[in-house]
Amino acid sequence: RPAFRVNGTNVSYQTLSNVNLKGSAITTIYNQGNYFNANTGIFTAPVAGLYQVCLIGRTYSNAYAGISSMAVKKLSGAVTTVAAYIEWYNNTSVNHIGGSSVVKLAVGDTLGLYVNSGTITFDNNDSYSVTFLG
Repeated sequence: RPAFRVNGTNVSYQTLSNVNLKGSAITTIYNQGNYFNANTGIFTAPVAGLYQVCLIGRTYSNAYAGISSMAVKKLSGAVTTVAAYIEWYNNTSVNHIGGSSVVKLAVGDTLGLYVNSGTITFDNNDSYSVTFLG
């Protein structure tokens, strides 16, 4: 069954827009079936079915003037949808935030983790994972 887990590598992302986390920004903890490509940061579904997506992120600074957000995005053909999403506004007491969802994927659909906006740290305390539910 395909599954992977990725942790960040103590990299801070400040005031970014639609940046895919990949390469040296992540450490692959496990990659059952090798369907996650760490160089591109993209998981490609090998079988159709339901997949569980988990995402945990952390603020870099609560002083950012806008909304900080991260999303796991699904690409199916030319259509992009959000599979999991977390966000927070400035000057909140949030440090870590997480979310989880189940997403239906067809063979060849892809998932990637993106920093949408704001000041976010994706580090070795935080993670992103996908598991096939079967």
